[in-house]
Amino acid sequence: MGRIYDTISNHRSLHTLFDTGAVHNCVTKKAAGGLSISRLPEPFRVGIGGERRNISEACLIYGELQGRKLFCSALVVEELGLDEQDKEIDMLFGAIEMQRWNIRIDPREERLDLSGFREEFIEY
Repeated sequence: MGRIYDTISNHRSLHTLFDTGAVHNCVTKKAAGGLSISRLPEPFRVGIGGERRNISEACLIYGELQGRKLFCSALVVEELGLDEQDKEIDMLFGAIEMQRWNIRIDPREERLDLSGFREEFIEY
């Protein structure tokens, strides 16, 4: 199975890697340009792509995935690397966020399964 990518559209199109092995969402500083970025009270240490990084900023992302509205927080990183076609990865969408929105991976088709996507959240 290859890695699964799709586009999250907000103020720009974010080439997004949907990674079931990642806990946190991350977005590149370049892709977060124009968004409100918050400074964290103290750096947060995260392992990304086999290396440890000190992250000191985060932002909220409001956008659309295949026409469905979503929002999430993301740690702001300098870069996430390139995909298999040497295209820059703008965002990493982690497992916790995939669970929150009920986004699944279809390994056979190598695509996202949005059949159970949450359109609303009811809290009691």
